[in-house]
Amino acid sequence: MYRRKVQTTPVKEDIPSTSAQSETSMYQASPASSPQPSPGPAPQVVRRSRTVLSRGKRRLLIVLVVVLALMLILDCLMILFKNSNHQPSVQMPGTHPTLTVAPATARPGQVIVAHLSNFPTSTQVLLLHDIQQMVRTDAGSSLIKMGANGDADVRVLVQDSWEPGNHMLVAEDTHTHYTASVSLQVISNFPARPPHLVVASPDQPGGLTSPLQMGAQVQGANTIQSLLLRNTGGSWISWKATSNQPWLMMAPIQGIFPDNQTIFIAATRAHLKPGDYQGMITIVSNTGSTVIVQVMMTTLPLPKITTAFMVIGPPVLSFTTTDGSKDSPSQQLDIRNAGVTPLNWTLAVNAPENLVAQSIDSQDVSWLNTNGTSGTIAPGGAAQIQVIVHSSNLLPGVYSGLLLLNADGNAMNAPQSVAISLTVQQRCGVATNQASLSFTFGAGQRSSISQSLILSTTPGCTDVTNWQSFPQPDWLSITPVGGQLQPGTGRSATLIIDAGKLVPGIYSGWIDFLTELRSQTLLVQVKVVSSASTVVISPGTPSSGSSNTPAPGSPTPIPTSTPGTPTLTPTPTPQPCTLQVAPLNLAFIASLTNPNPPGQQVVLKTVGNCAQPVTWTAFVSANSQNWLHLSATSGVLGNNGGTIVVNVNASGKLLGTYTGQITLTAVEKGGVTVQGSPQAVSITMTVIL
Repeated sequence: MYRRKVQTTPVKEDIPSTSAQSETSMYQASPASSPQPSPGPAPQVVRRSRTVLSRGKRRLLIVLVVVLALMLILDCLMILFKNSNHQPSVQMPGTHPTLTVAPATARPGQVIVAHLSNFPTSTQVLLLHDIQQMVRTDAGSSLIKMGANGDADVRVLVQDSWEPGNHMLVAEDTHTHYTASVSLQVISNFPARPPHLVVASPDQPGGLTSPLQMGAQVQGANTIQSLLLRNTGGSWISWKATSNQPWLMMAPIQGIFPDNQTIFIAATRAHLKPGDYQGMITIVSNTGSTVIVQVMMTTLPLPKITTAFMVIGPPVLSFTTTDGSKDSPSQQLDIRNAGVTPLNWTLAVNAPENLVAQSIDSQDVSWLNTNGTSGTIAPGGAAQIQVIVHSSNLLPGVYSGLLLLNADGNAMNAPQSVAISLTVQQRCGVATNQASLSFTFGAGQRSSISQSLILSTTPGCTDVTNWQSFPQPDWLSITPVGGQLQPGTGRSATLIIDAGKLVPGIYSGWIDFLTELRSQTLLVQVKVVSSASTVVISPGTPSSGSSNTPAPGSPTPIPTSTPGTPTLTPTPTPQPCTLQVAPLNLAFIASLTNPNPPGQQVVLKTVGNCAQPVTWTAFVSANSQNWLHLSATSGVLGNNGGTIVVNVNASGKLLGTYTGQITLTAVEKGGVTVQGSPQAVSITMTVIL
């Protein structure tokens, strides 16, 4: 609210305005035949008074106009400032729903505990993993009823189908559509399988080995068939399809799935001459292989038309929206009567048959509607109806429906079907290259510890994503604290631990990465040992303890000595030559369009009494030599140490995570191996779309 103060300068008038108005009225009211007063000072005073009054009013009016204009400009600037600083709705820590898991590393067959917190009281939450896959819980269902405090602990079985690597647990409030997620690392003795795409049809369930036959129909008729996309490998498949013919259509035209997905293939014969037609559907995916589907169709000539003739177009409609967003815009469907008698048509909504389940309640088509279900079209006329999908209350998944159009009497080319596909995409979130982090170091030996992270968008995300981070507790921080993520690209961030604040003990913390209506939690565990112990800094995975982890920042004490034991002062001894390498973990994000992300550095140096020269060598593990490359594999360490630039190349790689290792060895003059040598640097390359 603004306080307005307007100052005006008083105008000194010769005669009060009331007197001036009175005299002015007297002169204006005098009839023409009345005697006129002789010229004198009075009329002159009145005229001057009116002039002064007029000028005063003008000045006051100008001042008011200027003040109002300034206030209007100020209001506009405030609105612009607010809009320019607008961010997607992000709740502060402690108010948004979160999901954590213990332990953060598991093997197939193991039971983990998922802890859901800060959800609305008594709401229902759907707990899934990865790309909309159900989980086995002790509740017997993936649909969890929250308690009176908005929290719940759910025991989840890590099934044998969960391949090694990082998996994402996702909990979504079915009412508010707020999503909380956390990563879980699965360890297995079996290697992860790459995805493999197989395209099948009802006639060829094992995979297409011959062209897809759309049959023979008269001009104006449509034919709809379904194709089943199956993943016979591991991970998930992201795909996109294109057609080389205008009469050959698909719905949907792209998607992402872990196991299988059904798509509609339609051929429309409107505006086609009689004859045989061939088309081709090209499906590209993250498998690295392109699948070509040949399609054949025949158009027959029209017989003599003696009744109404129904023509429908287009035969398929595809809708795409984001979870929790407003309803998708409607699309138009045309109904034409190419016959000679009136066409009385009706429309009904049905669920498709023989489709694999791709969403919760996949047979429920209450989300599909039209603005008309019947009508009459004169010969040669047409009607347009709007196809409406109510997507705002649907959970992520692929929904399918059929519009069945029929006609009364002996109308030709009836009934006809229109296939509808609706894809509700998950909201974009933040994905980290590390499922969790664990550190061990000596008390008082380091002021801070940093660890690099690679942030990217969650699988299937196609939008620019704004994010913010909220570390807890105060010994944990990250830079930058927020920003934007582009689809298909990664961004570096640095996690920082203020080691100077910590005494011996075990600490638990986390970082919440918040986007619009979604949170992703990264678990961090720190173990501080006595300064007399060996110092090990090892980013990795939090220990697999129980779910009752200490509160953020609250240490679990570690005994350092027996009470009453005297403290001995050690005699200083010469420090041996020791190799130091940092960092010990590097993570890269590559994509199919950007297979060569920027290189990262590894710094080598020696401390202590070293016999110069100190030489070093580097070896790349055999399983990663085709994608992991070093700027140098040997050299000499001077007083300032040395640097290696590490590069990765994802060309020809499938989507997924690849791990490699660099082994560094250093020797002193005379061939004596330096203490702390060899050291291993772990390399992770994640290939995304």
